[in-house]
Amino acid sequence: RATYKIYPNFSLEFSDVFLGDKLGVLAGVSSTRTMVEQNITSYDYAFDANRENNATEIPRLTYLQMTDAPKVTTRTNYNLRFDYKFSSNLSAWSRVDFNTYEAKNFRRDLVVFFNTPVITNDPAIEYSLSSQTVTAATVFPTAGFSFNKSGSTITFSSGASYKRGAFRVDVQGQFSRALSS
Repeated sequence: RATYKIYPNFSLEFSDVFLGDKLGVLAGVSSTRTMVEQNITSYDYAFDANRENNATEIPRLTYLQMTDAPKVTTRTNYNLRFDYKFSSNLSAWSRVDFNTYEAKNFRRDLVVFFNTPVITNDPAIEYSLSSQTVTAATVFPTAGFSFNKSGSTITFSSGASYKRGAFRVDVQGQFSRALSS
């Protein structure tokens, strides 16, 4: 069955020119949030060693694990850019971006170990996997393996452009620093 989740995402941007159309300013912020979820079921069966009864043997469930792990991720960007036109031939720009990342994983597990039935050597009773009934189990509900991951990156970039007739030269540089926790 399909399920749907709605998360608000937004983007806001401002731009204008100043100083007689020589200075351009662009500022923005955006944020996105997503959610993904893992639903995993794993299990194991026990079989007897008798190959003669493979068609009729009913394997015994010995282990069952169910995992539910929703993960919410939020990404945000803040940016500011300046463009300056020194002359009709020369212009320069500079930009700073600050990006953040945060992931919250809430993993929950339910693990069930079905205890092995006690089998005696009573010849009057037929003991096989099809005649066994497991009446006890060990259950481990856990909320482990949850984690939070976050980080940020700041990027500085700048460039200039010079043109004269058909001749054009562009230069650009960039520097970034990242932090994760």
